Amino acid sequence: MGLHDSSGGRLPGIESPPLVRLMHLCPDHIAQLEKMLATAHLKEQRVATIDLSAIHAIREYHPEDLTITVEAGMRLSTLKAELAQHGQWLPLDPPPVEDWTLGRLIDMNPSGPRRMGQGVLRDYVVGLEFVRANGQRIRTGGRVVKNVAGFDLSKCLIGAQGRLGVVTALSLKLMPLPAFERQMTLQLSSLEEAETVSKIMRSNKDHHHANLWELWREPSAPESLQMVIGFSGHREAVLRHAQVIASRDTRWSLHEDWQADSGATPPTCHHENLFWEGRTWLETSRESVLPTRLSTVLEAMPPEESFVARMGQGVFYHGGQAKKEPSLPSANLIDRAQKLFDPAGVFMDRVE
Repeated sequence: MGLHDSSGGRLPGIESPPLVRLMHLCPDHIAQLEKMLATAHLKEQRVATIDLSAIHAIREYHPEDLTITVEAGMRLSTLKAELAQHGQWLPLDPPPVEDWTLGRLIDMNPSGPRRMGQGVLRDYVVGLEFVRANGQRIRTGGRVVKNVAGFDLSKCLIGAQGRLGVVTALSLKLMPLPAFERQMTLQLSSLEEAETVSKIMRSNKDHHHANLWELWREPSAPESLQMVIGFSGHREAVLRHAQVIASRDTRWSLHEDWQADSGATPPTCHHENLFWEGRTWLETSRESVLPTRLSTVLEAMPPEESFVARMGQGVFYHGGQAKKEPSLPSANLIDRAQKLFDPAGVFMDRVE
């Protein structure tokens, strides 16, 4: 347990109320967190960080229903290892720059290369428990998929950067582990060639069964431009889809095969490890555009700049200056929501 003070400035956004200190909370359990936040709210103190590492239990797990309820301090890596023992997984692969907790995944809403075939976090959250700035605990959604109906308050907290409340538990739907995954690469000479290949793949709908479809440029070799495509599922289906791709262009080469083993999940993609080496999540520019406009935006990138482009979604990550707002909820939208969730501005300076 711990609660610490420090002086601090204010972040841009709505006008901060005249709160005096920044609080750093380390609750041992949720009831304690409720009391801490109620006290901070009463004393007009802002909360900067909240350490939920002690709040990490699995509350309910029903493998037969493909659902689980788990506390937000649990790390994604720990959850995946537990689920793999039952042949299941939560198919999220956020950038490998930190050991993500489920609570931080909710706050920041990162996505990875398998986003194209597996979706994003909001596709798997069926219910949330969170604590408001005044210490009130709220439960929204349900613990099973069929109970989710009407307005889903859970979606408001996903990607809100922790400013609307402290998520303490999540109910998630799960997926069976794929039996097999194949990744293939294609070496390209220019962005123009990448656009030509992309148009051919779209016109033939070759990407429809892909689990991932990426274009990336390696940091240490800016002239190295590669397209990566991956399929996962039943082995026979994966091999069939991969053969179709190879028949369109014989330059496609096998990069990696993965086969399900007891306690194992698909590894982080090779190009993700290379791109994110030495980078941080918050300092790496990320942009969202229509997939059909992705090539136009990439052409404006400096020729030496490395990047990873999600071809199926029109999202890309790079180390240069962002040309538009990051693919996170706008500060203005979060500000407006915070006026309803946290009118006193207790979470104004959340910096996690």
